[in-house]
Amino acid sequence: MLDVVESLSRDGLLTPVAAERVRQLTGEGKALDEALRGANGVAEDALLRALGTMLGMPYVELEAVNPPKALIEQFPARILLERQVVPLSEEGGVTTVATSRAFDTTGVDELRLVTGREFRPVLAASAEIERCIKRSLGIGADTLQSMGDEPVEVVDHSDDELDLSKAAEDASIIKFVNQVLAEALDLRATDVHVEPFESELRVRYRIDGVLQEANIPSSIKRYHAAIVSRLKILSHLDIAEKRLPQDGRIRLKVGGREIDLRVSVIPMIHGEAVVLRILDRGDAILGLEHLGMSARDRAEFDRVLELPADAKLLDLQWTRNSAPDLSYRKGVEIYVDRYWKIQHGEAIPGFDSRWIFPE
Repeated sequence: MLDVVESLSRDGLLTPVAAERVRQLTGEGKALDEALRGANGVAEDALLRALGTMLGMPYVELEAVNPPKALIEQFPARILLERQVVPLSEEGGVTTVATSRAFDTTGVDELRLVTGREFRPVLAASAEIERCIKRSLGIGADTLQSMGDEPVEVVDHSDDELDLSKAAEDASIIKFVNQVLAEALDLRATDVHVEPFESELRVRYRIDGVLQEANIPSSIKRYHAAIVSRLKILSHLDIAEKRLPQDGRIRLKVGGREIDLRVSVIPMIHGEAVVLRILDRGDAILGLEHLGMSARDRAEFDRVLELPADAKLLDLQWTRNSAPDLSYRKGVEIYVDRYWKIQHGEAIPGFDSRWIFPE
């Protein structure tokens, strides 16, 4: 340990104060990896590169690396996330795995124990490892995997016969919903859309006005009813009501910030959809006078707002075999899908569909 600290000090990565801090932390029983991170002013990537050179472990950057999903799904997500390790590739029966801990081999040892494979460790920054796992497995991968470990008996019951209140209070469902809300807040999203389709459940965030799809495991579809019920419980809504729209509210306190979530639940053809509008009470509310419009533009804008029609819709006509029309239609569909929330009476892939009854 002393050789490592002295070597890092000679290379200029540890100041005398930081080196003394590392010695103090290790003397208190901290692992060397943790002690080095606890030394203020040491960049993790520079530290790992130096340790890799000393220990003969390559350093890799994971921003442009996308491990095969089939490979990464073979390992317990809980171990990958808790131990900060991620499998990158497999060759000759040896799996290359990235870790942010040069001296702590617990994560690699656990993977070896669970899978019986041989591993070749390489070093990577912990933040890059976490993002790499999230890109590959999606939000709540460890949560869903732990739910999948429980014995499941498939029976022919309708949702009305299921104990949704019990399912919604399951620790795994609670954790998954919390993870989705936490990511939405981290990304500064204004909306969260939970959208059921015939064979998938889609979660999208509205960030800077654009709807962006969240990366979630495909197996989340089977927990759709429990997820909606959890959101209903938080919003003080009736979990037994599935045929009528409902509106509710959730109040959160995150890092000293007060967050209001306005919740709308609406029945669709393939289940209930949920929209959560995120309102941060600390955000300043700006008026039109803050937009920097000229007096002429402001007058024209006010005139349009006072028109009796609420909105003007563009009715597009196209033919099935016209290439230009098809290209134009595709562009409109992409624009609509990214910026607008569309509800349609027919089951159109990619759009929310609900029953529409004539008056």
